Amino acid sequence: ESGDANTMAWATGKFVFRATPISDVLRTLSEYYHIDFTANDDTKRLTGEFSTDDMAGTVSMIETVLNVKITSKNNNN
Repeated sequence: ESGDANTMAWATGKFVFRATPISDVLRTLSEYYHIDFTANDDTKRLTGEFSTDDMAGTVSMIETVLNVKITSKNNNN
């Protein structure tokens, strides 16, 4: 067991998801970018690899692929 591949996202430059629940995907993104992400449908699962250097592109792609709406708010306030 190699653990969660995304704990090394800062080093690998990518997020890797394998049938991952959207809630876990958004938790990973939230921790990495320090932004709170939520989706309007938490029943979806995501498989794919996404670059860590394109947050907007990653969020947009997840929305398109899973047909969900993702909202965010900066949690550094």
